[in-house]
Amino acid sequence: MLKKIMFCFLFCITLSNYIFAEDSLFDSAMEMSDNSGGKKLSYTINGNLKSAIYSNDSLDDFSNSYSQLSLKFNMKKGEFGDGYANIIIDNKSIILREAYLNYYFKNLDFRIGKQIISWGRSDGINPTDNITPKDLNILSSESDDQKLANFMLKSKISLNNIRIIGLFIPKYSSSPNLKTGEDILEGDYKNYETKALKVNFEFPVVDTSISYVNGYSLNRGIAVDSSKTTPTPILIPYKEEVYGADFSTTIKSYRISGECAYKNYLENEKYYIPYSELEYTLSVDKTFLKSISTIFQYYEKYIDEYKDLKITPYYDVEMRNRLISKQTAKIQNSLLYKIDWSLMYEQLHIENVGSYNLTTKESIFKTKISYNITDDFIAILGNDSYFGDKGTLIDLIKDDLNRNYLELKISF
Repeated sequence: MLKKIMFCFLFCITLSNYIFAEDSLFDSAMEMSDNSGGKKLSYTINGNLKSAIYSNDSLDDFSNSYSQLSLKFNMKKGEFGDGYANIIIDNKSIILREAYLNYYFKNLDFRIGKQIISWGRSDGINPTDNITPKDLNILSSESDDQKLANFMLKSKISLNNIRIIGLFIPKYSSSPNLKTGEDILEGDYKNYETKALKVNFEFPVVDTSISYVNGYSLNRGIAVDSSKTTPTPILIPYKEEVYGADFSTTIKSYRISGECAYKNYLENEKYYIPYSELEYTLSVDKTFLKSISTIFQYYEKYIDEYKDLKITPYYDVEMRNRLISKQTAKIQNSLLYKIDWSLMYEQLHIENVGSYNLTTKESIFKTKISYNITDDFIAILGNDSYFGDKGTLIDLIKDDLNRNYLELKISF
C-alpha cells in the first residue's frame, strides 16, 4: 500500500510538469472596488483548495481522507480600518475560522472579533503561548491549521521601540481533549473570561517581552460527578495565572531565543487541577549552506510542590490528569529539533521534526516532503510517528495520531 501512495505522489509530480507548464489560472486573487460615499471600498478574495489521503500506521484504514476549501476575504475601507474573514468548507461542515475588524488611530490599533493570536516567541515548544486553543485531532500537513480562534478584543499601543498589547477574551474556549479511548462529558461551567497583557521591547541587539495572563487554562481537568447514580467523569476548566518572559537575539549567524513561564494554578489542592509549575526553553537557529535550516531546542519543566500519588478512590482519575498535564515527575526534560532542507531552487522541501522526552522516554517524529509543482500547486507526502511506553500519555493516543498522508493543495 505504501508503494501505491509513493507511486501516486511521483505520478502527480510528473504529470503536473505538462499540465501546469503555463501560468496558473489562479495567479491573482479577485479584487473589486466601490467608490460610493467618496471612500474606496476594496475586497480581495484568495485561499486554497486541498485534498488529502490519510491512513493509519498499518495502512489499512483510509477513512480520515478529506477535501477542504479555504476562502479568505480581506476588506479595506479608507485608511482607518479593514477586516478579515476565513471560511473553511470540508466534507462535514462549514466553519467560520476567523472574522475580525481592525481600527487604526495614530499609535493605537484595535481589533475585535474571532481571531488567532500567537502569544509565544519560540519555535517548537512555547511555554507562554496560553491564548490560542489547539486541536491536535485536526488532520493537516501544517500545524498552524490546528489552531482555533477565540472571540476577543485586542489593542496595541506602539511607542518608539515599545509595543504594549492587551487582550480581553469574554468567552472561554478550550483545546479539545485528545482521543484516549473513552468518552468524557463536558462539565457545566460559566463562560469564563481571560485577560492578558504583554510589553514588547525592540532593541538593536535583542528583542524581549514580559507578559501576564489571568484566566482559565486551555486544558481541562477530569473530575468525577458523584451527584449522579453512577459516578461520571466530566471535563472542568481551572483558573490560572501565567507570568512569562522571552527574548531573541542574533550572534553572528546564530539566532538565540529563550522563553519561560511560571504557571500558578489556583485551587490546586483539588485533584483535577495541576500543580503550579515553571517551564523554560532555549533555542538555537542556524542555516547551513544557504539551504538547510535547523532549530535545536531544550525544554525543562519544574514542579516545586510535586508529590507522589497516593492510593485514593480517585487514583485512576488523578493519574489520567497527571498524564494530560504532563506532571508525572518533579522535573521533566525534553529535546526538540527541526531540519528543513530546500532543494531544486526551493522547488523541493524535505522537513523533519523530532522531540524526545528524556524523563518519560516518549518521542515524536514528523517527516514531510513537499514538491512545488507550480508556484501555486503543491504536493505533500508525510508521516507522523508517536512512540511511548505503556502507561504514558502517548501510549494512550498514538493509535489516533500515527498517520501517513498524501496531500495536494492549490492556492489562488
